[in-house]
Amino acid sequence: MVSDIQAAHKQLKDNGVDVSDVDVQDWGRFVYFADPDGNKWAVQYIPSRPGG
Repeated sequence: MVSDIQAAHKQLKDNGVDVSDVDVQDWGRFVYFADPDGNKWAVQYIPSRPGG
């Protein structure tokens, strides 16, 4: 979980990661990507959680 999804998205993209656009949901925001082995990852920002 991150406190700034836009900053996380920019950092991933700036480092050459093929990252999704920010997925905005009522309960939070997410970005998705896969590592070189094909494992899929999600970074989340959920404002109702501590640190969010």
